Amino acid sequence: MIPKEFKKIKTLVLLAGPGSGSKVFQSFIDGHHQVLMTPGYILMYFYPHWNKHLRHYENWNQLIKHFLKLHPSIIDASKLKGGDYLYNLGKKKNKSIKIKKKNFIKKINNYLKGEKINSKNFFLALHLAYASCLGENLKLKKILIYHMHVCWYMKNFYRDFENAKTITMLRELKSNIPKRIPALEKPNEMHLNKTDAIFFKTRSYKNIIFEDFFSLDYLKRFQDKSHRVVKHEDLITRKKNVMKKFCKYVSISNSKSLLNSTINNLTWNYKHDNKVELKNGVAKDIVYYNKKNFFYYELFWLNNLIKKFNKKYSYKTNKEKFTVLKFNIILSFFFIFLPSKKELNLFTNFFTFKFMKSYMEALYLEVFKIKLKLYEKNAFYFFKWSNKNYPFRLINFLNTRLNQKKNVIWIFFYILLKLLMFVFIPVVIILEYFLRIVFCLMVYFKNILGLRFFPKKL
Repeated sequence: MIPKEFKKIKTLVLLAGPGSGSKVFQSFIDGHHQVLMTPGYILMYFYPHWNKHLRHYENWNQLIKHFLKLHPSIIDASKLKGGDYLYNLGKKKNKSIKIKKKNFIKKINNYLKGEKINSKNFFLALHLAYASCLGENLKLKKILIYHMHVCWYMKNFYRDFENAKTITMLRELKSNIPKRIPALEKPNEMHLNKTDAIFFKTRSYKNIIFEDFFSLDYLKRFQDKSHRVVKHEDLITRKKNVMKKFCKYVSISNSKSLLNSTINNLTWNYKHDNKVELKNGVAKDIVYYNKKNFFYYELFWLNNLIKKFNKKYSYKTNKEKFTVLKFNIILSFFFIFLPSKKELNLFTNFFTFKFMKSYMEALYLEVFKIKLKLYEKNAFYFFKWSNKNYPFRLINFLNTRLNQKKNVIWIFFYILLKLLMFVFIPVVIILEYFLRIVFCLMVYFKNILGLRFFPKKL
């Protein structure tokens, strides 16, 4: 059974929010003797999986068996080939976290014996069994920290842990937006066939705008709970102070381990897309932004939308020439309707020979040369918030048929579908552009009406 003290254990949820650095922040927390935690995003989709697949089981054995199919990386972290970088740990970058499957199943069954089947008991047992397999001293644990990463499952978590606290990462938004777009597209290139990855680029800018402006505001519906934020930039300039305040916030002892970037006490080696200079284990370039990534009027409306955010969290708001006018708020309203540099480049790029050639070459390879990636099992295809409203099941049906046999009929339908998708790319770009306008106008009026949500900073 689950020990009584863990039924009431304090909990903290770590969120990326309108920022970056949640992984590096978690790597600083790693190794603290009072923290109960699984690394990276291993359990990010725990609640979607529970609600869809696991809650219907009437015995723990079947539930555990299904869970391990959905989350194999909890046994072998090297199977999670994503942005967690749990497969290149240690100074030589050749280690990962592996635990014995039989041992894990035995331990989790011991914790669940006699317990009611519900998400809270299973979530606790997972963490206890995992830590036990790694040889951690459970008697010292004072808090369970869950790297949920995105805020959209917080309602589920509060049902199980009503007194949970949160920490959300922040970053200067003009720096964050252009640099976060590749971070959103990289997993698509990893998990999707190329034609689908190309199609997904139509929604990247709008999705980043939505996440950066609405993730903090989403927490307002839980404003009676305890929320704090951490500026990614502060991990460069005042890391010791931030970690000290973190310890006070979650009621754990301060420790030197909080200054080291590790996973399971092994050096964590994040792979940056470009060579970057580090300071205190954090990329220094996060404090800069390039004006060339934006149109002039785009920077103007963006600066006005983030003005209150910047004031609250001591970010600098650049004063563009338009701001000498008394009607800057009115100008911002109209400028929002103009396309951003990213949106315009995306639209015009579609009509270039280079883009058409790239798409058609990818389609040819998918049909005749390569084995297609199947869109199944991985939660990425069905639960990732930015992947909603995409016909994964239909495409996966065709992918499966083509992989089994290159039948002329299935080839015809696959090519037909992909050509239709290609033709509709500019239409989708325009639709995404209008959605972005709607989101920006919502933020515009929420600013005027004072409806934004800005938690205190650590």
